[in-house]
Amino acid sequence: MCLLDADSTVESREPLRAGHVEHVQKYMAEGVTGLGLLHDPEGGHNVGGYFVFEGDVSVARAFVEQDPYVTGGVWTPEIVAGMQTLVRCGASAVSKGYET
Repeated sequence: MCLLDADSTVESREPLRAGHVEHVQKYMAEGVTGLGLLHDPEGGHNVGGYFVFEGDVSVARAFVEQDPYVTGGVWTPEIVAGMQTLVRCGASAVSKGYET
């Protein structure tokens, strides 16, 4: 799933950031298996985020419906496609407050 910036200003994110991080951490225990930032290839700034979910698409939809960045108008969600994991690689997301 990609969550694209509807409003890409840092000011619009900051009041929602703590709730967003808490929300992401909750879902890391309930189905998020990968996450990261989307960057503008020409400008180098963030244009959204991506999340990889394992299991039923309803978990991804619930994540979107409840994420403070989505409900606050910062991100516009788009479920891109289903996928099949062929190889699982071990990694942790200990960057910018996302801890596994």
